[in-house]
Amino acid sequence: MNRRFALGALAAAAGGGAMALTGARPASALSSSVTANMKLLKEDPLTAAGVNGDLDAIDSEFAGRAVTPDFFKNPSDPDDTAAVQAAFDSGKTVIFTRDYHVKSVSMNVDYWPATPTHYQQIDFNGYWLIGISTASDSAAMKDCVLEISGKKLRLYNVKVKSDFNVNYRCGVHWLSRTAQRSAEWNTVYGLEIQAFLVGMVYGSHLGETVIDCPQSENTIYDANFLCVQNCLVYNQTNGILTIIGGNLDCGEYEWAQVPNNPYRWADAYCFYVTDAGCLLRIYDCELLKTGSGEGVGFKGSDFEISNCVIEVGGTWGRLEGKASVSYITGGYSGDVSKNMFEIAPGATGRLLLTEINAHRLDGVIDVAGSYIVNGLDQATGYRVIVDKSDLEDWAAEKVASSRRGNVIVQNTWFHGKKSNGAAYDVTVNDVPFYSPDGTHYNLIIHNGGGLQIVVA
Repeated sequence: MNRRFALGALAAAAGGGAMALTGARPASALSSSVTANMKLLKEDPLTAAGVNGDLDAIDSEFAGRAVTPDFFKNPSDPDDTAAVQAAFDSGKTVIFTRDYHVKSVSMNVDYWPATPTHYQQIDFNGYWLIGISTASDSAAMKDCVLEISGKKLRLYNVKVKSDFNVNYRCGVHWLSRTAQRSAEWNTVYGLEIQAFLVGMVYGSHLGETVIDCPQSENTIYDANFLCVQNCLVYNQTNGILTIIGGNLDCGEYEWAQVPNNPYRWADAYCFYVTDAGCLLRIYDCELLKTGSGEGVGFKGSDFEISNCVIEVGGTWGRLEGKASVSYITGGYSGDVSKNMFEIAPGATGRLLLTEINAHRLDGVIDVAGSYIVNGLDQATGYRVIVDKSDLEDWAAEKVASSRRGNVIVQNTWFHGKKSNGAAYDVTVNDVPFYSPDGTHYNLIIHNGGGLQIVVA
């Protein structure tokens, strides 16, 4: 029952109708004046026109305010899906007042190209959107719990989870419905995704056709993923997504207690960026995969990681194209048998490593067989630059497993302890140069007495 009907019912209960309210309120010296705020008519005796006018004014006032999904809730609904969807579709500010159990809902209000006086704001207000789809539900109801496909949305405290529900393809699906209707200019202030195999898909699902559109200028502040095998799948040509603050943790955790546990450490990662011509920027976050040395922490191309903590049990990243990793103040590699970076066969581009502070176990410098960069023999056009970095427990002789000339190391300190406890301390400054015939050489110089010229 809406507010207007409720007030009408009260009027009827008071005397059988609006006209019967005559004399129901005490006489006022301000008869026929209006209230200070809502300008409701104050009259005695009451008239039907006056009461209905006041009800219209009250209804109009509340219509401009925020709504809750419960405002649209039908007692006969089996769950909260219809109510939450109606609230999102209203275009009004939406505020959650409890946890809502849904199959799948979509934030798809599009304010473009019109210029409204305000953009839709949705605040989860500390509550969860909980996915409840079953195997028998439609494909649409099992795609995701929350779809973000609108434009210029302002979303607050978004929290999405399931009870380790394997029926969903992902928890949140951020996508553009057509090339002409891109999901852009959206800002999320707080995002938490829990207990899915795939946390968020930005663009299309892996293996599906990608819509080429400007799904860009989207920003998430404080993104947190927990109990998620794959935190973020980025599969969007011409897309830009910026994440500032939060934790991308792809650890197994409670998945280990799930019957027929489908989680696989070898397949887990913090993010995967699949397409060239896009950009993922991650700032001030923690990238975590600490429970196993299998697989990689992140992979793909066209991404920037800056001012983050990276703690990975094995290989940090698998590079398929250009990328930048900088200002890593807390970096850790757990499995000393794993290379820090793997370059995919045939990859082209450049990996720029700037001011990386990373360490491993003490006493492995002279016994660990792993390298900082591996795979350049199968990606001869790929280049790596390491600059102003502090690599503890990594050896200067273990920069690259092949094609050392493809790697330029400058102002970088390699130090730690050997297996016998002896100190290891080497600073490397490469000098790239070209011969008269244009051949690129790399002069490798370090304070440990090393001097080597290699062809890049």
